[in-house]
Amino acid sequence: MALFSSRTLITARLLILAYIGYQLMVSPRTVIEYSGVLVLASSMNLPLLMVNDKSPIYGTIGVIIYSMIVSDVASLLDGNILYFESVVFLRLLVFFVLTAYSYLGTWIVLCNSVVFAYCFFELWFGILTFSTLKEEKYARVKKQLERENEVKEKYERNEMTEEEKTEFEEKLKKEEYSKIMSEFD
Repeated sequence: MALFSSRTLITARLLILAYIGYQLMVSPRTVIEYSGVLVLASSMNLPLLMVNDKSPIYGTIGVIIYSMIVSDVASLLDGNILYFESVVFLRLLVFFVLTAYSYLGTWIVLCNSVVFAYCFFELWFGILTFSTLKEEKYARVKKQLERENEVKEKYERNEMTEEEKTEFEEKLKKEEYSKIMSEFD
């Protein structure tokens, strides 16, 4: 069982991204010259990105980060776990490739300390969230199967009321109908 739920990990990621986006808009030096970024970049022999205080690009990147946050917050508040089950895997693939390229490549625009640190951050959170989502999905499916088996056993032992029996039989008919119709697709 995971130490944190996927919802907690996703919320933590969004809060950290909100802080990074805010710092990029207000004081980009805080993000770019953060000691963790510098240590990670120097240990990987990546070129360090220098801060240009007059560059408007940092604010633009902060706004882009906030737009990414809004799309995830909407799905998080809605409880749309299916969204995260698909998008986290896709992000993992993209950030794995981008992390590898920023480490192995030579194009300074993508192969620098900040891009590598951000991709590494996303990759780390992606792996944690992906494994937690898989665990939670397994637990949900297991619980649902146990519930269905319980109802089925109750039906076979004739321990249901007439209303429950009718409802269960209707459900079985619908499942059988959808199974037959899926064969024609």
